[in-house]
This record gives sequence, C-alpha cells and structure tokens, in this order.
Amino acid sequence: MKIRSFLTSLALLAVAFSPAVAQDYLGVVFEPYVGNWTGSPQPNPPAFNSYTLEQVQAMLQTVRPSFDHILTPSAGYASNYSNTTPWNKVDSDWMIGIAAANINAAAGQKVLDVAQGIYQQVFPESEIFNPLMDLEVKGALTIAQNANSVFPETVTKLVFTNDFLADAPSAVNLTALLKKYTAAAHTAGLQVGVRSLSFGQLNNQFNSARAQFAAVVQNCDFILCNLYPSKQETIAAAVNDVAAQYAAIVTAVQAINPNTIVMIGATGWPSQGVSLNNTTNTLANEQDYFNGIRAWANLNQVTVYFFEAVDEPWRVNITAFGDSLSDGPKGANSHYGLWFSNPGATGNFGNLTAKFPLIKLAAQPPGIIHQPENKTVVAPAAASFAVLAADATPVTYQWQVSANGGTTFTNLINGPGIVGATTATLTIKPTSLSQSGAQLRCVLTDGTTQTISAVAHLVVNVQPAIVTSPGNVTVLAPAPANFTVAATGSTLSFQWQIAASGTAPFVNLANGNAISGAGSPTLSINPTIGSLDGSLVRCVVSNVVGNVISAPAHLTVNTPPSIVIQPASFSVPPGSQATLSVVAVGTPPLAYQWKKGSVVVSGVSANLTLDNVGSDSAGSYTVTIKNNFGTVTSNAAIFLVGVLPTIATPPTAVTVTASASANFTVVAEGTGPSTYQWQLAAQGSRVFNNLSDGGSFSGTATANLVINPTSAKLNGAQVRCLVTNVVGNIISAPAVLTVH
Repeated sequence: MKIRSFLTSLALLAVAFSPAVAQDYLGVVFEPYVGNWTGSPQPNPPAFNSYTLEQVQAMLQTVRPSFDHILTPSAGYASNYSNTTPWNKVDSDWMIGIAAANINAAAGQKVLDVAQGIYQQVFPESEIFNPLMDLEVKGALTIAQNANSVFPETVTKLVFTNDFLADAPSAVNLTALLKKYTAAAHTAGLQVGVRSLSFGQLNNQFNSARAQFAAVVQNCDFILCNLYPSKQETIAAAVNDVAAQYAAIVTAVQAINPNTIVMIGATGWPSQGVSLNNTTNTLANEQDYFNGIRAWANLNQVTVYFFEAVDEPWRVNITAFGDSLSDGPKGANSHYGLWFSNPGATGNFGNLTAKFPLIKLAAQPPGIIHQPENKTVVAPAAASFAVLAADATPVTYQWQVSANGGTTFTNLINGPGIVGATTATLTIKPTSLSQSGAQLRCVLTDGTTQTISAVAHLVVNVQPAIVTSPGNVTVLAPAPANFTVAATGSTLSFQWQIAASGTAPFVNLANGNAISGAGSPTLSINPTIGSLDGSLVRCVVSNVVGNVISAPAHLTVNTPPSIVIQPASFSVPPGSQATLSVVAVGTPPLAYQWKKGSVVVSGVSANLTLDNVGSDSAGSYTVTIKNNFGTVTSNAAIFLVGVLPTIATPPTAVTVTASASANFTVVAEGTGPSTYQWQLAAQGSRVFNNLSDGGSFSGTATANLVINPTSAKLNGAQVRCLVTNVVGNIISAPAVLTVH
C-alpha cells in the first residue's frame, strides 16, 4: 500500500525502453566488500581479495529474491595489481558473474542478469591506454565467457564504468577504447556501454566537449547514467527530479543515436550521514525513495540500478584520499546500502540484514498507465490510439469499436484502413466522415485476466466541398426565387451572399423581409422585385476545417411595366411646341402607344411631342406601355391650347360719400371664355378675400362690381379682380375705395 499511495503523487514520464529480461526493472549495484578498515595508525582497506566464491554466492543468494539485475563496478584489477596477475586472482569483484551463473544453473533458469563492470585503472582519465587497462577489459571478457559457459546469457553487458568520461580528451580516448573491444564483445554476445555521471552534459550547450561526448554515445549499445536527486521537499519530487533528468538525456541520445538504449546506472539515498546533494538522509527516506524509484522504473519500463546492495563501512575513512564530506566519519558514502553486515558476524562476510522490506513487484493483472485519448482528425489523416500497460508481463491487445454509442463493441481486424488492431497502438488510415462518432477501446489480456481500457472517441472532420452550385433563376416578379447548394463535409454551416452586379462586392444576407434560409442549404427570396434583376447569388459553406464558396448564380427578375411618373396636364399658346412625358419601369423592351381620347397618335416612346399646336391639339391624352410580361395605361393628361388672360384696363380708384354707390370695372383680353372673381382687402390689410353677391355687393363674378350702399367702414379698402380662362389666370392691380 505504501508504494501505491506514493505513486499517486508521481508525475510518470513516458520514455523509451529496452526489452527487460524479467518482470522487475529495478536492479542493484553489488560489491561484496562488507568488511571494516583495519590497521593502525594509518587505516588500511579490507582485504578485497579475501572472499571466497561461496561467500560471494551466498551474498547474491540473499540479494536475488529482491532483484533480477546485478551491476558490478569492476573486473577486479586495481592499481595495486601487476599486469601478470591472473584474472581470477584479483579483487573479489571477479567472482560476481561466476556466482550469478552458479545460481542460475542451480535454479534451472535465468534469475540473475549481470552487467559486468570495467573499472578505470589510471588517472588522469585521458590516459587510459595501458597494460593494466587491457587486463581489466580482457578480464571482464573472460569473466563473461566463463559465467556464460556455466549458464548462457548470465552476463549480457560490458560496462566501462565510473570516471572514464570527464572531458574532451577522455571522451576521445574512451571512444577509441570502445572501438577497440566492441567487436570482441559482440562476438561473445555482449552489449557494450558506458556508465557515467557526465551524460547530463549532452544537454549543456556551453560544454565544449559535447561533440566528443556524442561520439561516445554513437559507439555504445547502451549508456548508464548516474542520476541522484537534488534537494527536494518531498520524496515524490525527488523521484520526479531524477525522472526529468533521465527524460532530458533520452531526448539528447535519441538525436545522436536512436539505437542507443538509456538506463540509469546508479541512483540511491543514504540512510544516514551528510551527502553532497544535501538530502535529508534517514532510513525512512531511503525506503520511500527506493520504493518510488522501483515503481517508476517498472511503470516506465526503464532498467535502473540502485546504489547499492550492501553498506561498505570501509568507506567511512577514505577522506584520507582527498574526497569530500560525503565520505569520512560524518559522511554518507558508507550508508547507501539496502543491507548491512551484522557487526557480530565472523570475518568480512558476516550475515546480511535488510534495512527494510525489499519486496519485488509481483506480476499484476494488466494495469493501464496511459488510457487511449479522444482524437479529432481531418479526413483522410490517420487517427492513432495508444494504450500503455503498467505490467511488464507479456500482454496481448485487442482493439474494439462501437458504432452505436457504446452499446456493443466488436473486435477490429487488421486490413485496409486498420493497422495495429492487436498491438498497443491502433491506427485508422485513411479516416472518413462515416467513422466520426466511433468509440474505441482496448482489451488487455495477460493470459489469465483482462483489463478493458477507457473508451476513446473518434471525431472525423471533413473539409467542406461543393457538390452542386446553385443554378441560375429567372422569375416574374413578385414570384419567389429559390437557390439550393449541395455540399459535403462535417457539421456544415451555410451563409448566402448577394452582389448587385458582376462588379459589385458580395454581402451576407440575413433572414427578414423577403429573405429566408440565409443560413441553410436553400435560400428563398419572396417576393422578388425588379431591382434584384441582374444580381449574383452564392453560398459560403464552412466548418471547423475551413470553407468553400459556390459558383455564383444569376438572378433574373422579369417585371411587367409600371408607371413611376404619370404624364402631367398643362397648356401652351397656339403655334408652340408641347411635350407630354411618362416615366415607366419594367423588363425591357418597353413599347409605348399614345392616344388622344380613343384615337391613336404617332407617339411610340416615353415622350410625345406636338409641334405648332392649335385648338385641335387640345384634349385628353393617355399612353399605354407594354412588354412581354404585361400592359399598363397611364392616367389621362389634359392638354390645352390658348392665350393666358391679360388685364387691358384695370379697375380705377373710386371716391364716394357714404351710402352712395361705388362701381369698379375691369377689361381683360385672352382666349375666352373668362371668369371673374372680385376680391377685397380692408384698409391696412394685405389679405384679399373673395367677394360674393349679397348685401351691398353685386356683380362679384362679372367684369363690373357694384357696392351699394357704401359705408364708412369700407373707407380705404382695396378692390381687385382675378380673371381666369382655360389657359390660366391673372390678377388686376388693386383700386382704392374712399368713402366720405
């Protein structure tokens, strides 16, 4: 439960990985040096070559239930051995591969995989070509060959380890060393790689040795990165810190050589003491970090070697070698082990005791780290769905599809358009609109149990395309005009547009007034009017992918003639020229026919011109207008021929005594007959009012006006006459009436 609860806070990184030998991806760095320093006054290291093969094998038997992968730091040659020392007479590291092979043979199957270390023999790092170095490499090859003769494939890797890679010269020499021995290693069935804490420099753009480091990677089957967490607030953050370092190195390595496998060669957490990375070193933190790294390694299928198997108490005093505070009496270097040797045990071997439970992750029903995700694609692009199993046990996959909203699912089969139906990644290519809305899931089986993934939804969008553009429409106003567009694509929207002519811009139409269906496949204009004649109509079809515009359709609106301006009545003098006019609209051509009364006259256009008119020209005129779609006749216009009236003799002023009669006379000329209307304005007024017979007034509609009797109130009044004939009218000058 501790591991599972801890995992909830981990940000699991997706990474590249190599096939594992066993279910558990966490290995351990193992050395048998559990003895203490001896001697006085200057401490001496324990006798590193004092272990027997049986003792080393017994240690590995203690480690084996908890780990499948073992990494050894060296082949046993150290700087105090001569180049004549046999490979199996050096430090006890040489025994690890042989001991593991014996354990595999006794088990009858491979239970331990060994990565054989090759330790650097000379300082500085740039001087690694020497006889002792050759012995170390050849010794490692010999160990591997002897171990694999006891049980095949016990030793699978040769690891040039520790301080080989430090700067450009060391990288150049290490590359040469790899090239020198890689062929022999491959012949022996061994992969070749390098373990170093320097691979993070591949991402350091300011590192002048990046090119040389890249050459090392290029010549490796694998690399092992020594990665330790920086100081973190929580153990989960520490695990994620290492995961992030690892992911960055993977990215750099894949750019150099995609075939180079990246593993973690050393990571750990001391149970006490002071360490360079300033972590809080307690037994509880070591346990939590161990469980977190093991969980991360298995979930991401990354081989990780935990540092280290057993506490090495002899490291407590190696400050004499000039190392940092991580060593020495208060240092943490002697406390990275997962086991420790009982102090009361006899000799350097002792009995190993685990610091905390080291339980290998057992096989589980197939769990899922990453569920398939919903996909939205644009046809015919491929849609891929992936599921990542959390179990290293071989898992089979079967992708299924539902086309009825998840009610039923059917198995997919590889074939046209379907790839990976029984793998972790399903690809549908090409996609089509008919597949949109499908639901996909994967059934994972480990041979005994099944796990069904979450459902992922497929949305396929299709670029809109015009199948049929709207056709030209001809109507007789006010009949409706309908336009239809046919298009394909996913979730289409429509916008109809109109242009007044071929040179005018298109503008969007909106529903209202005579427009309906402006946002649908069919547009209706009802009623139509003549001003729409000659318009162009088109449709913009769009969706989330893009849009397409139909070809324009021509709208022809035929209209019967209608009169905009009627011919007007008027009069002219005899002998002059007169023109009657009408303004009409309608679909051309328009034909005009003028008539005087019921008699057709010669006018056949919108204007009728009469020359040298006389009395016979006067009368009632109409015009009839025709086209192919109808006929209309104008209102009658009255045309008169004559002379406007003129005043020959205006009325003159009259002075009378009260009660006497006052007479006013006007003489007019012009085309007769004429009518008369006398008007009067009181003294001081400018307003003339029509007079009518009655009282003192008579002759108000004749050429002679009589006022009888007169009265004082009429004194100063003005009198005038309005004379009218068929042509027009005229008003005389006023005459003043004086009454004494």
